[in-house]
Amino acid sequence: MSTLAKPSIQELTEQVESKQIELVRLAELKGVCDKSVLDQQLLLARSRVFREYATLLVSGKPESQIPGVDGDEVVYNHTNEESFESLVEYLRECVYHPNKYKASSIKKIWISKSGKTERPLGIPTIKDRTLQVLVNLVLLPLVEMTSDPNSYAFRPHRECKMAIAAVKNLLKTIDIEKTKTFMEKNLSKTTEKGHYMIPNQNKWILDANIKGFFDNINHDWLLKNLYLHKELKIILKQWLKAKILDKEICKDTIKGTPQEIWLIISATLINLTLNGLEKTVKESIKPLTAIKEQRMSITQGDGTKIQINVSTNVIRYADDFVVITRSLNILEKFIKPAIEEFLKERGLWLSPDKTKQFTLSMEHTQLDFLGYTFKYQTEWNSLRTMIYTREDNEAILLYPNKNKVVNFIKKKLKPIIKRSQNYSAMMLISKLNPVIKVWFNYYNLENSSHYRSVVREALYRLIWQWTKKKHPTLGKITLAKMYFLTQKVNNLTVDFDSPTPIEKVEYGKVKNVKWTFRGISRTVSRYHNFNVTRTAYLLNPSNCSGIVTAINYLIPQNLLDVHAFSPKIEELIKLKLKISLLTTPKTPNLKEKLFKKQKGLCSICNNTIDYDYLHYNTIHIHYINPIYKGGDKFVLQNLALTHSWCHIKLIH
Repeated sequence: MSTLAKPSIQELTEQVESKQIELVRLAELKGVCDKSVLDQQLLLARSRVFREYATLLVSGKPESQIPGVDGDEVVYNHTNEESFESLVEYLRECVYHPNKYKASSIKKIWISKSGKTERPLGIPTIKDRTLQVLVNLVLLPLVEMTSDPNSYAFRPHRECKMAIAAVKNLLKTIDIEKTKTFMEKNLSKTTEKGHYMIPNQNKWILDANIKGFFDNINHDWLLKNLYLHKELKIILKQWLKAKILDKEICKDTIKGTPQEIWLIISATLINLTLNGLEKTVKESIKPLTAIKEQRMSITQGDGTKIQINVSTNVIRYADDFVVITRSLNILEKFIKPAIEEFLKERGLWLSPDKTKQFTLSMEHTQLDFLGYTFKYQTEWNSLRTMIYTREDNEAILLYPNKNKVVNFIKKKLKPIIKRSQNYSAMMLISKLNPVIKVWFNYYNLENSSHYRSVVREALYRLIWQWTKKKHPTLGKITLAKMYFLTQKVNNLTVDFDSPTPIEKVEYGKVKNVKWTFRGISRTVSRYHNFNVTRTAYLLNPSNCSGIVTAINYLIPQNLLDVHAFSPKIEELIKLKLKISLLTTPKTPNLKEKLFKKQKGLCSICNNTIDYDYLHYNTIHIHYINPIYKGGDKFVLQNLALTHSWCHIKLIH
């Protein structure tokens, strides 16, 4: 067994990323399926650096201890040299002798979805998970470099809000009278060919749903088109054919893949399968126009020629995608048949029941995408929306899907409160606040304020029921003073109709809100100088995070083709950092305060801190003046945010 000191996660990350970039550069020169590229891929998978990195990524996470079918009798811990080394050597045996490898059965559990349906989730053993990470490390760079520009799922430095922003940017509201006026004014402004430009009409949307995506992917197509060395394909084939243990019943996998091995490799396989969809759709309209700007000429009844936009765009997030084009004719005759042929080759097809085509100008139509709803109306109540500066009230609004709001209240908040009846108010708040923060940090786009108020009202009623059930003998006024209201001062006022003075009670506010549920703890916080008690307040859904416009998340056109291993990736990282700083919560915790204060940069290396990992152990709080030297652990000026690998190098 090796006695070498285990390298830090940062050192391994830098080495692995540099090798992945070299692999991408070679693939750009030779092609992703060239023998030299695939040979290099196999060498990387067999290298100790990649094997150690894969082991650290899995064994260093809390979820790594979730048991598979064997119960994972051996607990693998990255801090335990013996268990760490055993996993590294296991990976070596697998990649050097793939024919000897046999995948363990996958334990299937069922997770409830919206409504009454459930979706399956597969849990492989820790050994299989680690091997999946290793294969993914050498497969991801090649899949990433061939990704569609408007593909946003499971790609570094991209997120679903960027996909939502892209859809919002493509959906334009056009007033017909304004369009006619525009045409009349511009009839004399023709080009050399006699064409004039007009705005886009209301666009047609194909809201696509793939029937049983996870269950129907063609294994033969997948293995044939995979950018993977043949030795590694043997391992992948084992995962595709692994038995499924579902409620103590073992089943064979005949077709499909990803849902059963969802934890690691499936995300990359989804993108690999659907990469090229955007190119297929663009090429499908080439019979209409060969112009790069996707415009075509139409001759009107009076012989006048006009030039219209036939621009077609595909926005995809994993297996959910939306196609936006100019007309129903283009959609039905050119685009949809091309998509169906593209999917058929992969063993997939569009669900006839769930796939819809419409325009938002139709009555009772809306686009539901990634938890948000896009809806067009000619008139909106300006008091319930964020439209204050428009000349009229017609618009496409973006707000949380109503079903998501209802499910959040019924399936998230209500069960937590119901199970916490014997907890203290402080413990209840500690359970609710993280859930509230995550949900409202996601639903913070455009016209979300009304639905935040709906959740706030529902949360207040649930908490009030909790207090009444916890103290059935106490009255409402007593409960209000105990949990919701903080008495500020007592004044005496005189009612001139009555000789008896009347007591007037004033109450303080928390974040400008009078009624705020609170809890008291007797423990001393590490970062707050309270010697006896500490008060915590329930987050207010209405203002726990700022509401921003979707345009802030829009990736500029010149960065759409930038992938994670591109030389221009720093520009995309800066864009995401700018978004993170813009959308930090209104009620930030300590790390979020420091993140904004330091403008998202590590105080030691001055490199970017990824906001998505802010609350993980990879981001540390450093005392500038050590406590043992008299430094104050409660003053913000003495605290700094650092990467864990930067922090560990400092010696106090």
